Amino acid sequence: MGKQTHKKKAGKRANPLATSQVPNGMAEIVPKEEEIIPILQKLSSSSGGDRAWATAGISNLLVANAPTRKLLLSKGVATLLIERLTDPEYAVVQEALGALRNLTVVDDTIAPTLFAGDILTPISSLIPKVSTVIHKVLTDEPVVDEEDKEMRKGIWDFAENLISIMWSLSEASENHLKSINRLNIITFLTSFMTSADKCPLKVVVAAGQCLNTLTDDNKDIYIEFQNHPEYIDMLVSIVKNLTDEDKILVRILACATLLNVREAVQSTGSWDEESDPIAEMNKSILPILVEALNFDIEKASEECIQAVNSGNLTKDDQTGEISAKPKQPLTNEDELVQKVQERLTTLQLALELISNICIQDNTEDDGKISYPPQETPAKYAPQSIESSIINAFSNTHLRAIECLNNFLLTMNDLPSKFWFKEKKEDAQNAWIWLFQTAGGVAGSGVAVGDEEPGQELRGAVLEAIVGCLWALARGLGQDIVLQGFHVPALQGAYNSCARDSLRVKCVGTLGVIAMRQGDIENNKNIGDFFIKALKELPPKGSTTTDAATEILNALFDVYGDCAFDYDLPVFVNGGYLSALKSVLPAYKNVVKATDKRKFRDLRLRADEALGNLNAFIRYKTDERK
Repeated sequence: MGKQTHKKKAGKRANPLATSQVPNGMAEIVPKEEEIIPILQKLSSSSGGDRAWATAGISNLLVANAPTRKLLLSKGVATLLIERLTDPEYAVVQEALGALRNLTVVDDTIAPTLFAGDILTPISSLIPKVSTVIHKVLTDEPVVDEEDKEMRKGIWDFAENLISIMWSLSEASENHLKSINRLNIITFLTSFMTSADKCPLKVVVAAGQCLNTLTDDNKDIYIEFQNHPEYIDMLVSIVKNLTDEDKILVRILACATLLNVREAVQSTGSWDEESDPIAEMNKSILPILVEALNFDIEKASEECIQAVNSGNLTKDDQTGEISAKPKQPLTNEDELVQKVQERLTTLQLALELISNICIQDNTEDDGKISYPPQETPAKYAPQSIESSIINAFSNTHLRAIECLNNFLLTMNDLPSKFWFKEKKEDAQNAWIWLFQTAGGVAGSGVAVGDEEPGQELRGAVLEAIVGCLWALARGLGQDIVLQGFHVPALQGAYNSCARDSLRVKCVGTLGVIAMRQGDIENNKNIGDFFIKALKELPPKGSTTTDAATEILNALFDVYGDCAFDYDLPVFVNGGYLSALKSVLPAYKNVVKATDKRKFRDLRLRADEALGNLNAFIRYKTDERK
């Protein structure tokens, strides 16, 4: 069984109402090449006004639609915009930065092009300039001249765009992390976190997101935190003291960053328990993360449905995408949906952090499964408001189930599995609830691994639910509260899915159920199901090596002792021994056909199961003599 870990690589903008959204109607415009060329030429105009106008126009065109963006990129617009970051006119730099930010939002493949254009060089010179202006704003220094006044006026949008670009670049490639590390941007980012009560929330959140991404699995950055314990102290202060409801995401991001740099935490004096500072940190962080889960999702979903049905959401008539016009105030419904999506982002991050805390000490032993960041199927394509909201809720649902899975696996690792004994009723209720939830998610049916477009998250949630059932079954053992449809439901999930990982979870859960004493009928049902699947190994059928290996391991556990009450009536009288002998050649063939280089882990497990199968056949042959 695998515990699920998350790389906290957040989507660039879960909120479709964000400020860089294309103006209403822009998506319909597909300019011709001869119309694009004059705009690009004006980027090199001697007039600062012309350069600013051209840069602003390109910014809008980049997010208008894919064909326009492709045309602009083919003309080298990315490099041209990077060049404008060193323009002598502040307005041009401001527009170029916004355009590049928009580009990173709508095109997640653009980072290599930006790196090739040496974007980090102008960014490195902009960081101290932004810091200087913000310091003047925060300390109320007198305005020196008109240029100083203009820079102060737009500094927060400027800073947010700059941070968002760095965030996108940090997410893009580990190969470029060292270059980003050399920018020494930690001080820059932490300055916004330190002044969270004075800076606009959107900028603080952007800084927190960038810091969280940059510190995730980045050992060079850990050294910087070790050398600057004040960074840790600042994050600890936010975690302990920033209690404003509207800043809950900032607080959770501080928790996430602390967990990322926990190796550096050990060398600071920020926690009371010097003997185990990480344990003390977890004790302080967990209540905050749990508190962040206090959100009425059902009420929020009902409010979103009402907002959609009201007709008051700002949408693009052509695409159905939410489109907040820059000069048009948001409706109450727009603001409601935006707040719900932001709150769901916070909730998902809190769940991921709790999930990862659960497995902090045991990931080596349990064979962790690393999942890629959960994203919508068309991350940067225009989405209807309905799809956007559904994906946000579905991702939250998935994170919650995965978090529960890791908690249950951790409880299984504890001595004597005492949690399942002390909280038996809670565990049994969870078992029942998970089956009910699975029924609601499956609806009229979903083929996990072969889902219809838009149904991928349903499949992921169903697989996570079965993973929880497996962990619960291991913990409850004889105390599983089995209902009549549970075994057929798991068998049906196995038969209908197209993903080995779910088949393995179904087999594992069924195997634990089959071990219950006093239930020979279900044992026979499950045993017959397993034998049938083994008989369908190639060339007779399509049972995969992974599934067959898990089935064999389950059979070894279930029928490993003739003293079990079901062994004689099911294994012996059911002819399972002869069945296993008959499938041995077919299993041996699929094992040998498994490429050791491409599927090393599977081949190792299958080789072990093959050896155990031979030994098991000999053992069961002699067991009753």
